[in-house]
Amino acid sequence: MKTRIVTVALMAFGVTLFAQKKEIKKAEKALEKESYSEAMTFLNQAEPMLADADEEYKARFYAAKGQAIFKDGSISLDKIQEAVSAYDKALEIEEGMEQATNGKLNAANTVLALATEDYKAQRFSEGAKKYYMTYKLSPVDTSFLYNAAILSVSGNDLESALKYYKELESMNYDGSEVEYTAINKETGEVETFQKDERDLAVRSGQYIKPEDKKSESKKPEIIKNIALIYNDLGKSEEAIAAVEKAMEQNPNDVALMQVEANVYYEMGNMERYKEIMEKVVEQDPNNSALYYNLGISSSKLGDSEAAIGYFKKAAEIDPKNTDAKINIAAEILKEEKPLVEQMNALGTSNADFKKYDELKERRKQIYLSAVPYLESVIEQKPENVEATRVLMNIYYQLDNEAKAKEMKAKLQSFEGN
Repeated sequence: MKTRIVTVALMAFGVTLFAQKKEIKKAEKALEKESYSEAMTFLNQAEPMLADADEEYKARFYAAKGQAIFKDGSISLDKIQEAVSAYDKALEIEEGMEQATNGKLNAANTVLALATEDYKAQRFSEGAKKYYMTYKLSPVDTSFLYNAAILSVSGNDLESALKYYKELESMNYDGSEVEYTAINKETGEVETFQKDERDLAVRSGQYIKPEDKKSESKKPEIIKNIALIYNDLGKSEEAIAAVEKAMEQNPNDVALMQVEANVYYEMGNMERYKEIMEKVVEQDPNNSALYYNLGISSSKLGDSEAAIGYFKKAAEIDPKNTDAKINIAAEILKEEKPLVEQMNALGTSNADFKKYDELKERRKQIYLSAVPYLESVIEQKPENVEATRVLMNIYYQLDNEAKAKEMKAKLQSFEGN
């Protein structure tokens, strides 16, 4: 009797396995016909019997389930994640399974497309989450994690941005790329290609001077952003610690020194910012931008004389640095306000009239000192509205009607455009 019971049980087990395999095969056929709802029905019928299935059919079940979920209904992140989980289970059972591998690739491409749509529509926070999901689906493509960090900042989701940037830092992400360029012989312009395309274009004779240009590493930017986010979150100590940790490994890295200086700048510590920037300048004494930044910090510290000196050095190194010239003029013109206040406070005595004339002459000299820098700006950038407006007002004060009217006409032409 006992033998008969076991035999019946074994027969029932065999029937169960047969039914299960049958349902999975039906689901696969439904998927071939793109009948995704029908496929899901068969899979739901097979799932209660899955524990007793062999490894091959378990893998086939999960691969089919992933495909059915992915295609059935609206494409939401939750749906995609559910499909990916099914594909992952299939790959755990059968490593390299083509159906599951391709399914995950399709999911990654779909999420990437959705992320790109969010970016174009300026839905930055939503796009960031999708870029991060794309990265998790395809960890080799670390640029997606970088994109997630950038979009999180744009979407003001600083906590997520910090998480992504720290993940990039921990993997020692560099982010530099090689650009393959050549000059178009007909236009004289530099164009960028894929390497094979560039080499072919050069061989054709239509392009010359091929060059491989490696872009700068993104490591300093990542560390800077980690520090600045910490600072924005009110965690100044963590901000400084983030930079110092990086500088322990690269103590003479000018880019990192600038990051540290920027953190202090954002914290409002102009003195420390200036101190670090002076060290940076020592290592890169021919960098116009560094002197310009020192001029800005000196101006904020109220040291107008030092600011003018730094701005002049910036303009000397790079005569095209019109921002430096504008700031020289601005620092010079700061001296006007206290003079005007003194002039307005004077009385009507002879001594007051004499003092008034002295102050008026000093104000004239201030104007004359500022004019060359503003004229240089307009010479280089004729469309600069602010420099044109300031010059017009100065010319009126100097009783130079012809120049004042010239500047006024320029301003009117800007408005007309």
